[in-house]
Amino acid sequence: MSITLKDVANYAGVSMSTVSRVINQKGNISEETVQKVEEAIATLMYKPSGTSELFRHQSYQIGVFAPGNSNLDDEGSRVIVDVSAVVSEIEKNGHIPLVTTLPSPQDVSNNRIFTKIENGEIDGVIICDFCDQDETKALCLKHNVPFINTNGIGLDPSESYVDYDNVDGAYQVIKHLHSLGHTHIGIIAGPEDHEITKNRLYGVYKAVEDLKLDEKNIKTVFTPYTIEGGECGARELVAKGDITAIFAFCDRQAISAMATLKSMNYDIPKDISVVGFDDMEICSFVSPPLTSVKRYTSDISPILFRSLIDLIENKNIKKVQILYNTQLIQRESTAPVSSRKK
Repeated sequence: MSITLKDVANYAGVSMSTVSRVINQKGNISEETVQKVEEAIATLMYKPSGTSELFRHQSYQIGVFAPGNSNLDDEGSRVIVDVSAVVSEIEKNGHIPLVTTLPSPQDVSNNRIFTKIENGEIDGVIICDFCDQDETKALCLKHNVPFINTNGIGLDPSESYVDYDNVDGAYQVIKHLHSLGHTHIGIIAGPEDHEITKNRLYGVYKAVEDLKLDEKNIKTVFTPYTIEGGECGARELVAKGDITAIFAFCDRQAISAMATLKSMNYDIPKDISVVGFDDMEICSFVSPPLTSVKRYTSDISPILFRSLIDLIENKNIKKVQILYNTQLIQRESTAPVSSRKK
């Protein structure tokens, strides 16, 4: 009876795709795994029956780290839609996505993707989790597994990413509000440990510095990216007093903040201007229509996937860094600061 690729995989304790990649010298496989496969081939005296057997198993296994405690089917969150689109792109191209969520960067025990990375069974990783993932990145670097970030980028200039320009998007908002005369601005940010929050805050304070605004007049509160977060953020900022505009880091927060402000008898935008981020379809239908930052979700998944494949297959490519432009869409929720507010 002839020895098959499956027999070699079972003997070496790895997947058939891993055996195929070792034979074809593709992907990032640890020396230990290569040695196991080569020993299995030698021991079993395996000879491929033809190229078709190898090519059938050329698919890559790609780890996808999704935001922790999130439902991938929750289309209300633009971040989650991005993850679903990434998974769809991987499957459409004949590769195998392995999706996991980590409630925190430290919770790595018994995680199947971490185990597969250590065993040389993961070819590449896409980090969609918007929290810090230092443990994930360290493990990938240790085992020579390429990874690429999205949904917020870190400070390490050597890391690969494909993302929206959250920094410039936030910068545009502050510049727009400043052009309308607003100098006392409230920020409803997301959770402090989210990379997206950090990126957008950086854009806010970069604009504050460039426009020579007084930082003391920029009030920031940290809330979840939820409707409840928008309500709590609006009430807290109003309690701080002396604000003429609010920039919420997502449309959910912004729309909730507008409803809360109106319930407190504030006129929008006459008393307080409001800006969101994401430009969800509903922004055009709320009252008043919401000024927001648009990001183009349909564009990012194919290039994110393709960039990771380039990192997997081409050892000469050390990093890929792509930022998609964001655009401020001006509607009726922002206006020049009221004379009585100056």
